[in-house]
Amino acid sequence: MSHKGTGYHIEIKVADDDEGGREKEREDPVQAFMHEQFPNALLLEQHGSKYHYELSTEDSHDTHQLATIFSVLQEHKEDLRIEDYSVSQPTLEQIFLKLTKQETEDDDAHLRKSKCRCYTCCCCFTCCCK
Repeated sequence: MSHKGTGYHIEIKVADDDEGGREKEREDPVQAFMHEQFPNALLLEQHGSKYHYELSTEDSHDTHQLATIFSVLQEHKEDLRIEDYSVSQPTLEQIFLKLTKQETEDDDAHLRKSKCRCYTCCCCFTCCCK
């Protein structure tokens, strides 16, 4: 059974790079770390030195996963220059927005596949081009 929204959100803030002229590294150390430590983590967004991941726990049988996440992040805090991090469960609003976005994307994909190029009527959910 699939439960939408199961898992954790991990937010990481790393120290800004003082050397503005330094060339960007080939592989982002935070992303490489997350991929290595939490292979099923999905990067939702990144803005500068802030990262937001979603970590699914659907397939995990580790009952201490939350403690493990904190332990791993704390252990590598200095290496990755992490200033702050948080681990939380998604809010109902985040789950709702995710489901709404997925449904909208599914609807858009369906419209692109159909021959009709109009959108469905908002009051009766039928095609308005006929």
